[in-house]
Amino acid sequence: MVRSIKTLPSTFGTTLVAFCAALSAALVAHVAIDVVGDYVLARDAYDGMAHASRTLVAGGAMALLMCALGLSLHGALAEARGNEGRFCRALATALPRSRVTFAAVVTAGTFVILGAMGGLDTVLAAAPVDDISALFGGSLTLAAGLGSLAGLLAAALVWHAIGRLGRMVHRLARAILHFVRFAAPPRLHASRAHGVRSSLALALIVRPDLAGRAPPRLRPFSTR
Repeated sequence: MVRSIKTLPSTFGTTLVAFCAALSAALVAHVAIDVVGDYVLARDAYDGMAHASRTLVAGGAMALLMCALGLSLHGALAEARGNEGRFCRALATALPRSRVTFAAVVTAGTFVILGAMGGLDTVLAAAPVDDISALFGGSLTLAAGLGSLAGLLAAALVWHAIGRLGRMVHRLARAILHFVRFAAPPRLHASRAHGVRSSLALALIVRPDLAGRAPPRLRPFSTR
């Protein structure tokens, strides 16, 4: 149970990275369908309407990317406790493992988001929807081709960036840990009572079985 709670931020960060890649791919595919459809389609369903969904998707992609980076770094720093090796291992858990699975998830998410973008633009423009192809620019074939290409390209670019991050993770960990130590407020000189309390707290962490015991009896000492 404790292990699953610790890995939850990293798993959530991986999901956000995939969703951010799908958002970016859907945005590119939406623009590509709009441009190519003007030349190859008899009726481009994207014509004559505003595309407010593009701004929403672009902002969402940036927000999710920042959130994914923040969660991954926060979880890695919490696990590392100042150790570079633990930081690298914790950061590696926030990255996808399978290239095929990652590409499939990003491509599938691209089509879902692409349809949602078309639906949002259609609702805002109060345009009629004759069939489902109207949500994808007027041609499912064109949307499938450009959407797959954009999804696979986004997955490949993100995977390449992840590979470069994996190769420089040790240097990144060293830089981040140095920054955290530099930015942390300096410790004040602890008083004797504070030192005793810290020692007792450390003892209870190392030996939690001592927490329920009563303090030992002290022998009265002689003043002779």
